[in-house]
Amino acid sequence: MTTKNDSNSLKKTGKLANKHHRQIALVAGFGLLLMTISIILAEVVAMADIIVGGDAAVTVENIITHQSRFRFGIVAYLGVAILDLVVAWAFYGFLKPAKDNLSLLAAWSRLVYTIILGMALVNLYIASQLLGTADYLSAFGTPEIQAQVMLLLSAFRDTWDVGYVFFGIHLALLGIVAFRSGFIPKVIGIILLLAGMSYLIDYVGWMLFPDLSLGVSFIFGYGELIFMVWLLIWGGKKGLSSSE
Repeated sequence: MTTKNDSNSLKKTGKLANKHHRQIALVAGFGLLLMTISIILAEVVAMADIIVGGDAAVTVENIITHQSRFRFGIVAYLGVAILDLVVAWAFYGFLKPAKDNLSLLAAWSRLVYTIILGMALVNLYIASQLLGTADYLSAFGTPEIQAQVMLLLSAFRDTWDVGYVFFGIHLALLGIVAFRSGFIPKVIGIILLLAGMSYLIDYVGWMLFPDLSLGVSFIFGYGELIFMVWLLIWGGKKGLSSSE
């Protein structure tokens, strides 16, 4: 028999759980928002007109001329990696009430993606060191420096592209857990699953066929941004039972 005190205690526990669920939804949502801003700062503000594909001489000259902006871009990318860790943790915490083992695998997949992004960033840092140190510039002729820098820039993108395979796995698993959770709209789960599959099709396809450019993720790859909006506005507002 449940007493009045027990009932009040359950209600209080339920309210605390609901409050925590909303808070962690906001952490995930704002983490994704800040990550989006960081990517824009890196790709559009810092790197857009510095790296010129196919023109090593102009690219090297741009990096030397705009060293501060190039390094700012590296820091912005680093911010993306750090925020990815926060989002992976927040997603796992938000999905924990679903009691779905796939949520842990989804978190680990995003962690692997983040580690690969960190490894890719090392290439940009080495490139900045090569062009920012007088000893390196005097030790190598211009053609050698240009070739090495372009190789490093290419390695950055190629390594990050490998990471997108794990990002696709993460989104696909996230979509499945969201669909089965009971507190996230099923349409969000479907959108996330489609986004994940689009990344897998694009980047696994690119590994198998380097000349293949499907661009499926440009159509379906915005699922996480839609999830971000839902998290910020509605995430965690649907009450959880006290047993969860």
